[in-house]
Amino acid sequence: MKTKVIKDNWPERIIQIPSGEKIRLTADDPDDVTRVSVENSKNEEIGHIGFFRFEPGDQGDEALLLTALDLDRLGPKYIHQGIGRAILQMVNDHNVLPILAACPLDPSDRNDGAHLTGNGPNFVRKMRELDLIKAGCDGNCLCGLD
Repeated sequence: MKTKVIKDNWPERIIQIPSGEKIRLTADDPDDVTRVSVENSKNEEIGHIGFFRFEPGDQGDEALLLTALDLDRLGPKYIHQGIGRAILQMVNDHNVLPILAACPLDPSDRNDGAHLTGNGPNFVRKMRELDLIKAGCDGNCLCGLD
């Protein structure tokens, strides 16, 4: 789904979703993003997307690992509206670290707490096609979701 950027004042961005409603995206830290919170036009929390800064593999380069996709606190109304995509675009616009995603594993199986369930794997596949999430492999299932 396409969204429209209404206001971009890092670490905050206001977008308009297809229904016409304005949504506020707020990064927790402009220099070290670990969470982007989402509120609707009534200042109700829709949810958040979480990130964990880490060094994949032996290359020493840092990346952001997508650790949480929680955008359904108010029910399914805000799912498939382009909000997750808008968050990734916002983070990529203002951050030099690549975003990676992990497999749909139980969080107790990963020391970073990352796991993608429900719509997560399909979301990641689509975002990789758009190059908003990078494909990468660290030997811990960061390169694929199968």
